[in-house]
Amino acid sequence: MTKPTEIKSFLQNLPNFSAVESTALDWLIEKSEIREAAKDTFVFTPGDEVNHLIIVLVGSVDIYLEKPDGRQDLFLLTPGSISGNLPFSRSKGASAHGRALEDVYMLYLNKVHFVEMVGVSYSLTQALVAVMSDRIRNVSQTQFQDEK
Repeated sequence: MTKPTEIKSFLQNLPNFSAVESTALDWLIEKSEIREAAKDTFVFTPGDEVNHLIIVLVGSVDIYLEKPDGRQDLFLLTPGSISGNLPFSRSKGASAHGRALEDVYMLYLNKVHFVEMVGVSYSLTQALVAVMSDRIRNVSQTQFQDEK
């Protein structure tokens, strides 16, 4: 899936983008680049700068932490998953490992486009802020469970 029309159709079918206008998705695709990660390679590792919004198009990425007492699985990114830097995020660096479980194709949007995005599409910005809100809630729940 590398053609803009295929990517747009894919994005339009994602629940996160159901209220996003077609022109905003065109803008997102135009400003983004497609990156591939081969099976068993790292998409990111702890300490890597987080400069991009990532949308998984094809494949899956295992997200986990390496702790002194062993590995802690966090979650799996699958087609349609949104990760990386999001608008209004204060994230600076990756805290976990992201390893491709198979060949993965991802849409990458550099955060330098976030200010422009706010002017281009309120609905796209709102959709991505909602993803960030969900991420914060999920991380908080996981930390609460770990403390028990």
